Amino acid sequence: MDSHSFPTEIADDLGLHEALLLQHFFYWHKRNMGNNKNKIDGHYWTYNSIEGFSSIFTYISTYKIRNTLKKLEKDGYILTANHNKKKYDRTTWYALTDRAISLFDASICRNQQMHLSKPTDAFIETNKPIPDSNTDSNTNNTISFDKFWNLYDKKINRVKCKKKWNSLKEINKEEAMKHLPMYASSTPDKRFRKNPLTYLNNSGWEDEVLKTTEQLIDEEIATKNESSQNVLVCPNHAFHYEKVKKGTIKFCLLCRTKMETQSEIDYMKTIGMIN
Repeated sequence: MDSHSFPTEIADDLGLHEALLLQHFFYWHKRNMGNNKNKIDGHYWTYNSIEGFSSIFTYISTYKIRNTLKKLEKDGYILTANHNKKKYDRTTWYALTDRAISLFDASICRNQQMHLSKPTDAFIETNKPIPDSNTDSNTNNTISFDKFWNLYDKKINRVKCKKKWNSLKEINKEEAMKHLPMYASSTPDKRFRKNPLTYLNNSGWEDEVLKTTEQLIDEEIATKNESSQNVLVCPNHAFHYEKVKKGTIKFCLLCRTKMETQSEIDYMKTIGMIN
């Protein structure tokens, strides 16, 4: 059974979901720093897709994960970038800012003061790693076939697939595990997903992931919904604003009260909005 832990002080200050994701990033920050891996522009980076995060934090909705990541970036706790080698790969990379790291430094200090009899690395020992679907793996470890098999989720020809998987170079295993969440998401109907042996034999992780019609429609709807929101200021009171549908006019309560005794068109003429 997997268990996820986080500093309660951070949860109190920022929220539960924020603390969980920051703990996740902090683990990979420390691990990559120890292995001197993925250091770019002075930061230690890790990467994952939204689908990958959802497979880790199964108790948090995809919508909430996406919004929490946006909030952490907006508030200056994480950085995002695209450091992928392949141009079509849109997997997001994440790094902690100094502001976020300072939260964990303070939490570690408090933990040591409360448990002076424990070794100085007690925080690292008690906060066990969150299992990750990204591939920032230690060079001494190999990615198990079972992890690939379960993530691919099309159970055909296991024996030959395992033999082929074990013959792959570690870098190819990493690329496959990074590619799989996107590929599986693009083929929700497993009938149209390649047989796993075909995927492995043909280096399927190098193929471009094409989005389904449903995914394209969802993205278009989301884009339209986002663009249909803008901030309009009440014509009479610049200090008052509300989010309304694009192309409409939103009056403040004071103006709406005045309009009760005067038609909307006459009132708009009065304030000079129409002739």
